Amino acid sequence: MSALLEAEDVFFILQELEAKIGCDKSLIASSIDYRLALLEALNPTFQSLGLSAVPVFGGLIISGFPKGSIIFIGDGGRFMADPSGFFWDNSQKRLGIVQPAPLYPLDVVGSARINGLMRVGSGTIGGAQFQVLQSTAGNEVQRLESAFGTTNPVRSIYQPKLNTTNATVTTMLSVALATDTMITIDATINANRQNGGDRGAFIMRGSFSNSSGTVTQLGTTDSTYVKKITATNWATSFAISGTSVLVQIAGDASHNVMWIGHIVVTNGASS
Repeated sequence: MSALLEAEDVFFILQELEAKIGCDKSLIASSIDYRLALLEALNPTFQSLGLSAVPVFGGLIISGFPKGSIIFIGDGGRFMADPSGFFWDNSQKRLGIVQPAPLYPLDVVGSARINGLMRVGSGTIGGAQFQVLQSTAGNEVQRLESAFGTTNPVRSIYQPKLNTTNATVTTMLSVALATDTMITIDATINANRQNGGDRGAFIMRGSFSNSSGTVTQLGTTDSTYVKKITATNWATSFAISGTSVLVQIAGDASHNVMWIGHIVVTNGASS
């Protein structure tokens, strides 16, 4: 008997055939031997499908499931799929959970629970349960936006970092202001002289309006919180350039100063 089939498989086949057609197993076996020899010459791959077998399939096709289905074991050990609840877009490499048309690598519709660290962005900084890491200077770190009506309330957080070595006024952050909107900027800035004892802490607030393409400041800048250690000439300020508001800093000659900002921009429109 051919070695392409496991012994228990062949015995089971012969036993079933003998019971159904009333023919002796030896006659059936000789006929089967001939057919197996022919099949073996064609070089197919036979594998056991017994209960204890571990078959390996290449290019397996299972019919009856829509494209994008993720097959799982359901009731009674049956293969099942639910593309409306669990969908894989292989061309775009996107997974949808309760989303049959995912727009992102992971697209979830509904509530989600994470029992452990949630990290947005790359890196391994800190040990807080929720971390947002931005690797590009000047980009938003976090954005809160309520999407309703024709104007979306937006609150954006930036954390720029900049080094100065002289007294030149330098832009730390530029915030574009859309036409016929206004913004309020709250800037907390800490400054530390490298290899020196000079320190500075600054908190300032300013509100700005863009009316028909012209940006103006509403009143004056509130900068009542300024704390310094020997950093006499260090300063922070707002400036307007076109339709953008600039958050600016200035150190001192021969001072190598690292400036770190936590800047919150609140407006009434999505730009």
